[in-house]
Amino acid sequence: MILADGQAVLLESLWHEETRPTPQQIADLEGKRVEVVGVLQRQPPKRPELGAQNFMMPCLSPLHSIRVLPAPRPE
Repeated sequence: MILADGQAVLLESLWHEETRPTPQQIADLEGKRVEVVGVLQRQPPKRPELGAQNFMMPCLSPLHSIRVLPAPRPE
């Protein structure tokens, strides 16, 4: 997910496919403004079998909900 300021944030860990949004969910939300509720982590939870390897980027995990926001009103 890309925030309004350009910062990228993972929605769940790349290592835990079972908790990530599905490709269909991502396609349905792509390009839309969304509200995401979760716990912001400095980096994704580690995959134990990989030891210390991990991406150093923010991650929302656990992810509680995602909803599409209404389009902003024209000014």
